[in-house]
Amino acid sequence: MRQNHGDAWFVEAAAKTRAARTAVKVGPDYLDTGWHTAICGVASRNLDSFMLPPPVLNALFCEQMRQADIAVIEGVMGLYDGYGVDPNYCSTAAMAKQLGCPVILLVDGKAVSTSLAATVMGFQHFDPTLNLAGVIVNRVTSDAHYQLLKNAIEHYCSLPVLGYVPPCDGVALPERHLGLITARESLVNQQSWHDFAATLEQTVDVDALLSLSVLSALPAGMWPERPDNTAGAGLTLALADDEAFNFYYPITSICWSVPALTLCVLAHCMTAYCLIVR
Repeated sequence: MRQNHGDAWFVEAAAKTRAARTAVKVGPDYLDTGWHTAICGVASRNLDSFMLPPPVLNALFCEQMRQADIAVIEGVMGLYDGYGVDPNYCSTAAMAKQLGCPVILLVDGKAVSTSLAATVMGFQHFDPTLNLAGVIVNRVTSDAHYQLLKNAIEHYCSLPVLGYVPPCDGVALPERHLGLITARESLVNQQSWHDFAATLEQTVDVDALLSLSVLSALPAGMWPERPDNTAGAGLTLALADDEAFNFYYPITSICWSVPALTLCVLAHCMTAYCLIVR
């Protein structure tokens, strides 16, 4: 529903559950995709509608789905937050409609009861064309509290509540003043994430979640025309890639992979630079 309320680590844990899975991030966020990849073991991708047109984004999504049975797509900020105040430009809701994907709303259940139904109802009616398929409640400490929230939401909103996310030690993502610490700077405790995924199997109706996630068809996409094999002949492209400079879209390096172009990776190792040619 909004930032810093567990959407990133819920996506990572959910993507570790059943079937061949992949994680995807809406918008220009490189930190979350790094953690998706490190924890899930499958390369995550960005869907950035500010940088790429819809046909290319659709093609990128379809390419990502070739390696998976299900994609867990993490939104950007709140559901309707995009560029400016237009909810249909660069927002999670706009991307869901473009791809034809259902939306599972993750809402904060801490210190609230029936009022949460009013919050969900606001999201539900803000855009009636959006396929809001279900709700999962975050930060719930007891089953009694969860049942109260579930009953309120299902009664007033007629949306299925699929489960809740309890507190779980050892799965918080490390942060600093600029946001999350990058995955390459951290050690990932895979056992803690496996334990958390097992917990979600008990508190979330995964079967119902999977049944709501079926797409009738993948969206139609089209890759841009690739340059011929002589493009970039005689040129050397240097790419900084280290702990300080590593925010790149994977699709960018794919586009640079033309036979005539020499791509060099510049890595800063403490006080020395080393040039790696590949």
